[in-house]
Amino acid sequence: MEDPFAPLPTPPGNNSHPPGNDRELAISIETSVRDGLLANLMERVQNYKNWESYNEEQRSALMRYRQDLIDVTDQEGFPYYIVWPQPPF
Repeated sequence: MEDPFAPLPTPPGNNSHPPGNDRELAISIETSVRDGLLANLMERVQNYKNWESYNEEQRSALMRYRQDLIDVTDQEGFPYYIVWPQPPF
């Protein structure tokens, strides 16, 4: 069985889609990466017992990470230049 608390893979970093690529395709790709990271996060915390196992500081970090992922599309350089938030686990 896969460890549900194993570190997540790091998504593409800055310059993952340099200017000149089709913007709509880049938006689609990077939004999909973001959505996958959000889904992975939700799998980790959606179980009540899992959520209860985190202390207040960890819960706060998880909620901040979730919001930072949601806000990725608001970054000035999106979808070509993205600063991906680091997972708190």
